[in-house]
Parts: sequence; C-alpha cells; structure tokens
Amino acid sequence: MNKMRYIFGIIGCSVLIASLFSSCSDDFFDATTDDRIGSEQHYNTKTDADISQLGCYALLANVAEGMVLVDGLQSDQLDVTANADNDMIALNRHQVLGANAYLDPSNFYKIILNVNEVLPNLQKILGKDRDFDSVAFKGAQGSLITLRSWTYYTLFKLYGKVSFMPIDINNLDLAAAPVYINDKNTLIDALVEELLPFYDTLDINRYPIDLYALIGELYLEKDDYSNAAKYLKLSLEGPHYSKTGLIAKYMMVTADSDKDGWAKIFVEPLNNQFIEENEGVDYNLTARTFVPYSIEAGHKNNIEEWMHIDFKYMVKPTSALIDSFNNQKPSAGTAIGDLYRGYKVSFDSSSSREVYVNKYSLPTQYLNSADVIVYRDADIHLMLAEALNRSGQTKVALTILNDGLKKTKYPGFPNAVWGSNIGVRGRVILKNIVVPVEIETGDATAYVEYVEDLIINEKALE
Repeated sequence: MNKMRYIFGIIGCSVLIASLFSSCSDDFFDATTDDRIGSEQHYNTKTDADISQLGCYALLANVAEGMVLVDGLQSDQLDVTANADNDMIALNRHQVLGANAYLDPSNFYKIILNVNEVLPNLQKILGKDRDFDSVAFKGAQGSLITLRSWTYYTLFKLYGKVSFMPIDINNLDLAAAPVYINDKNTLIDALVEELLPFYDTLDINRYPIDLYALIGELYLEKDDYSNAAKYLKLSLEGPHYSKTGLIAKYMMVTADSDKDGWAKIFVEPLNNQFIEENEGVDYNLTARTFVPYSIEAGHKNNIEEWMHIDFKYMVKPTSALIDSFNNQKPSAGTAIGDLYRGYKVSFDSSSSREVYVNKYSLPTQYLNSADVIVYRDADIHLMLAEALNRSGQTKVALTILNDGLKKTKYPGFPNAVWGSNIGVRGRVILKNIVVPVEIETGDATAYVEYVEDLIINEKALE
C-alpha cells in the first residue's frame, strides 16, 4: 500500500493530484520571518530553550485544522454541503489549480524556519545554565528535529515535492527560486539520517511528536517493512513506558472503558489524561501527539464551525463512511453498528436527518476548542499491522487488527509486554474480521492484499 494516501492518522487521505502542484508558484515560499523567535539575549537559560521549543510547536495550530479538512475531502470521507466555500468545493473535486485557503504551504515553512533559528542557538545555553546539560541539549535538539522532519514529510505528502530550507536563516533568500526534492526515497533517507542519532536505547526522552512512530512511518513509506516494524513496535513498548508504569495503558488495555470513555480520546486530551487513573482507566494516554486549541487563549479551532449542524455546516461525512460505521458488528448482543466510534461519537444526525461530524463537538469546556490528534495509539498499531502483514507475518497483523495479543501469543511479542493487548477492534468491542478460507489458503499475494484492505478500512473508521 502507498502510505502517501495518508496525511494524518485520523482519517485516510489520498495524495493531492498533480494539478495541485501548479499552486506551488512564487508564493509557495511566502513565509516571512517577522515573527521569528528570539534574539541574542534570549538564549541564556533552560527556560529560554523550553519557551523557544513551545513557540515552534505552537505554529502547528496554523496547519492542523486545515489538515483535517484536506484529509476528509481529498479521501472522499467528507463531502461538501450547500454552505461550502469555493476552496472546499475545489478540494472535494480534486481541482485545486491555484491558491487555496486550506492548503497554504507557508504555514508549514514557518514551522521549519523557526526550528532552524532555534536549533543553532540552543548551544549558547550550554555552560550558562546547569539545568541545561548535555542530556537536556540533546533532548531539545531531538524534539525540534523530529518536528521539522514531520513537517517536511507532511509537505511532501501534500505536494509531492519539498525544498529544504537552509539551517542558517541568515542565508535564506526568499527571492531565489526554490530547489525541490521530488523523489520520495531521497527525502525519506535524508529525514531518517537526521532522526536516527536521537534513537535512545535508554528511552529517556519522548518528544511531542513521537520519534519512533515517525521513523517507523518513514520506513513503512519506503517499503522497508522490517525496520518499520522495529520502530513502530519500539514506539509502543519502549523502555520509557515500562519504567514509568505506563506501558500497559499504551498497549490498548481499555477493557474497563465504556462508550463515553472512548470518546474522551478526542476531548481535551491533556486535561483528561490522568483524571481516572486511580480507577485503572487512563484513556487519553492513547493520544500520543495532539495540537491543542483554546478559544479562551485566542487559538480558535474552526473545525466545529465547518462541520457541525449548529454552525456553518460546510462539510459532512459521506454516506459510504456512515454505512461503514453502521455495518460493523459488535462482539456481543444483537445490535448492529460501531457503538463506540460511530453514531453519537464520530457522527450524529439532526432532527431533519442531516448527518454531521460530531467528533470535534464532543463536550468541552469551550466551543471551538477541540484538540487535533496527530498520532494516536491506534494509528501506530495499524501501521505496525501493515508492516507485519507485508513482511510475511499476516496472522500477527490480523491479531493486532482484531482482538489483540492477550488471547494469541506470537514470538517477538512477549507476554510481559503485550499480554494484555486487546487489539484495535477488540478495544471497541467489535467482532473479529475473519478472512475467507479460499483467500487465506489461496494466492499468497492476494492474501496479503486482502488483509491490507482490511487495515485501510479500519484506518478510515479510526
């Protein structure tokens, strides 16, 4: 499977069509440095380093909400309503021929520019603040390089080409014609080479964007399934989580959860992260990377207005997606439908039977303040299943997709770590998907491709 069909792990997304590349004209690099972080006197303490990193990550808010919209419209998971604007209609028709408000590349390059300013200045703090030692320095470097690599990778998925910005921003010439990398493997090799030095056998640092998940995804895109599985597995079972007692919670142990609990994954992940820990339920550890929004703090998330029936209602879920939720079979009882992820969670309907996206309007303290998730535990499990399937471990992939490794053991998945894992579908109480015998015992390639299609379908539901 070509992983370029996915932008976020939230909803499956196809790569933008070639005609979109014509929008990459002179204004493609219309990224100013007016709001760049820092000055010579800024980089003196660990607090300065922390603030500088936060400033870089804050710029994700300028791209995350648009990514959700692009994901849905380009993958036919969303459709436009009569209220949609012209840019939404163009995305929906795959007819982006010029500038589009939801596909502004300058917002991505602003992230890169800010990272490139902060990185060389971090070394100035060494020796000035004893709390910013070599370990803290490497952690800050790794965090920012991971953010930058994710941004380059996401740009490539959107446009099919990307231009590396100079590390020394003083040499940045915005008037010069950009030099593009338009070969996928060339870009991936460059990004992996930057990321691997921050592989940490002691697993001291976990960055806001998970380093191991990103490396695994890059290898998966390159069809290096062995390395993809290695790093995706490490993302889920790394020593950091076993040392901190969090590993079981990251391994999809949500058997004690209920429907409302599962929905909390999408509602203020940071605020809800530990609230039920004493009861042995910790749902939102499954939100690995998320972009926070708060209308109170001036960071409004427009998704709710675009999607909810009570607001502008400009886009809605497609009938195919709704049918996919409604046709799922719970593991017990006679009810039909995805009771945890479907009706009243991912989508809802009005009194006039208009269907709308509900996921970003679940109860929060404020309207327009839902967070956007970049990496979630289920995303990493499904990427791991894909890598295992393509590397000849199709039965293991199916087990992870279905009811997990709690019931069925395989070499390489020790009971001490994976023994409580109840799988992607298991943790939302759905029946296992059974591959027809004629497929399983027939052509080997057809078997792998059949299971891969199941993984794609599950990604759409997730």
